[in-house]
Order: sequence, then structure tokens, then C-alpha cells
Amino acid sequence: SALEILTFIAIINGSRVFLSLLIPFLLFFGTIQFLFVPFEGEFLLFHLEHLVMSISIVYILLSMFLRFQFIRFAIGFFIGSVFLIVFILFFQLDFFKKNTKYLRYVPYIENVLKKGSKGVR
Repeated sequence: SALEILTFIAIINGSRVFLSLLIPFLLFFGTIQFLFVPFEGEFLLFHLEHLVMSISIVYILLSMFLRFQFIRFAIGFFIGSVFLIVFILFFQLDFFKKNTKYLRYVPYIENVLKKGSKGVR
């Protein structure tokens, strides 16, 4: 995926702020997606990709904290969180509105699309 390629380029480049900017995306699309994607035949490749993303998060966190780069981590994580929220609001929800067949893999998203954020508790 594009996220894995960006992470690989950032690791090679060594940009710590860019690496920490990718952590919210890796958390959302990597680690959290383990819970939503079923463990069936065609989805096993996705789980392998999610495992790689989760390992990347551990590597990034270890490399940041062992070098005591807390400020760079905080800056990148904050900017990445803002970008992730914007991405979800403007692109991800629009994708699910147009492709309703994927809604069965994402619990509670139907309530968000029908009622807005007030429908989710």
C-alpha cells in the first residue's frame, strides 16, 4: 500500500518528524484494522500487511524514544493526527457513502453516515 511505501521511504530517509507523522495512519490502518477485517482466506494478505504496519510502529517508537526525541515525536504525532482526522472526514466517509458493500467490515460506520457523529455512542 502507499502507506507502507511512505513508511519505508521515511525509514530510509531518517526523517523522525515524518516517521512520527505516519504513526496515527499506521495505527488506524494497521493495528486497529486487525479488529475489523475478518480472518478468512482472501483477507490473510491484509493481515500480513497490518502486521508489518504494527511492527513499523514499534520500530518508530523505539527509535524515537531511545534517541530522546520527544519533541519531534510530539510535533509529528500531532500533525499526523490532524491529517488523519481530515482524511477520515473528507475521504474515508465519502468512500463508504459511495461503496456501501464495504460497510459490513466496519462496525458503527453506518450510524455515522446516517445520523452524523451524534449517532455513535
